[in-house]
Amino acid sequence: MFKRYSGLFLIAIMLVTAGILANTRVVRAANPTIFIDPSAAIGDLTPTPGSKTRWKINVSDIGEPGMISDEFFMALDPEAFPEYYPTEGNSNFTANFDGWTTTVYSTTGGTPTYGWDGTDGNPTSGSGPGSLYLRATSTETQIASITFYSEYSFTWPGITPIDGAARLSFAYKISGTSIGSPNTIHIMTVKPTGTGSLVQKSYSTAQPWSYNFTLAGASAFNLAGNYKLRLRTVLKAAAVGTSNYVQVNWDDVGLMLAKVQVAKGPFLESDSRNVGKSIWSPKYFKFETNSSIYFLHSLMGTPWTDIWPVQGSGTIAYINVTAEYGSGYLKFWGEKLIEPTLVPPYTPREMDPHDVRNAYFSNTIPGDIAGPENPPASGRYPSDGNVNNYDLTYLKTKFGTSDPKADFTGPENPPGSGTYPPDGIVNVRDLRLIGKNYGRHYP
Repeated sequence: MFKRYSGLFLIAIMLVTAGILANTRVVRAANPTIFIDPSAAIGDLTPTPGSKTRWKINVSDIGEPGMISDEFFMALDPEAFPEYYPTEGNSNFTANFDGWTTTVYSTTGGTPTYGWDGTDGNPTSGSGPGSLYLRATSTETQIASITFYSEYSFTWPGITPIDGAARLSFAYKISGTSIGSPNTIHIMTVKPTGTGSLVQKSYSTAQPWSYNFTLAGASAFNLAGNYKLRLRTVLKAAAVGTSNYVQVNWDDVGLMLAKVQVAKGPFLESDSRNVGKSIWSPKYFKFETNSSIYFLHSLMGTPWTDIWPVQGSGTIAYINVTAEYGSGYLKFWGEKLIEPTLVPPYTPREMDPHDVRNAYFSNTIPGDIAGPENPPASGRYPSDGNVNNYDLTYLKTKFGTSDPKADFTGPENPPGSGTYPPDGIVNVRDLRLIGKNYGRHYP
């Protein structure tokens, strides 16, 4: 009896199973993802402007065969994460040389003079007329040989910038009726200990205006305290006589520092067999449209022989940024998650597709979403520290859209967290909070 119906029973089971499978949703494995934790850091003046904020850069859902390298850029919104320019108040001597202190460091002959030159300056693409001049003039019996120090003082919190996050710009011109050898110009950063790093150029002939950009040396800023940006000018004439002189003009002297630190995460070396077998190369780049941090962390060697590709989830980098008053995104671009092929020579290839999740930051007064155009003609209207008509006008023009500045709040998310991140639409929630804080300001 059983034999007679066993075949029918088996067919029935197969038909039922097929029906179940036909109605079952096939779940695809999650894509590999690179993301920032926390994804939203939003507070009413929290973190305090000028304080350090830390993020983790993570990956998740790294499946077979595993990851061996990551490479990506992260753009920093300049409103919340601006570069620091200590000489910004008077870096180009357009009207005077206020803020700079010039002293005659040494004289072995001749007469020193210095001051503001309103007729000469670094031409386009420089700032034009207005420069600091230093002159050494011979006497009837002595050849001029004089050293000047011109200094600008500033304080620094002791954040050692990453490679590329400390940059110098300067322009100079050498002229005169009697130019000796050598005339030497130096630009240097002097640490609180009195030591400094320097860029030096030496000439024995007249030189037209030269505009220079160079790295300042990140290690020079590892201490907190008072710093100096120093122009050291050594001038030597070639002959005696009161009509014989040599002169240097300085212009567009700037120092740019980004208050950014990074560190590699443990994910690629979470397998003990990978420890010490990787390269880590973060850099800071200032592009025309944004400033970005470049990250590269890669295992080095033959997969499954020297190194072992890593699966799962983990942290690939850390970033510490000093956030000023403002709001903006940390955005990935050019991101690559790299895995090996499964056959020799295990050629590296990108994981495709992969997902990206950026992060949002704001420590502004809720409702302060706009202000006057700054800088002028930039098309940017950053938060100005005041909740006023600028914010109402901006919100009115963006109402009903997903504009990221005007959409600054939404329902509590996650529930019970006390945080109200943007919800994807500019609506009455945003308007209500502007009304609540109207008239508040910072500082």
